[in-house]
Amino acid sequence: HPLAHPLGGNFREFCGFIRYQPARRWFLNARVLYMKTGDDVPGISQGSNVLLSTKLRSGDTDQTIGQGIAAHTLLAGAEVSYMIFHNCFLDINVLFRDKRSTEYILSNTTTTFNAGLRLNFWRSGMDF
Repeated sequence: HPLAHPLGGNFREFCGFIRYQPARRWFLNARVLYMKTGDDVPGISQGSNVLLSTKLRSGDTDQTIGQGIAAHTLLAGAEVSYMIFHNCFLDINVLFRDKRSTEYILSNTTTTFNAGLRLNFWRSGMDF
């Protein structure tokens, strides 16, 4: 496994996070990530997959960020937590992901809702 960004390479991104605690036991979190990527063309490495051979790259010069199959991805999420008692939380989450690609088959939109009880653990996030 390479030590790299989850998007690989050939991308630009904007990340925004807001955390707010309106009352002693209530916690609100929101995040927005916007990514502009260039996906690999079959047989040619544009840099998005760091595991591909460098022999497949499109060249050494005149390379730009976002070359290849252009895609724009919006990831937005919101979390509400209520502390029932010390280190015991009731969590409710919603996550929206919308990927628009110039190749229609690569475009998709998903929305997930989660609810759960968290005991004395940190909240792990998977923002990609």
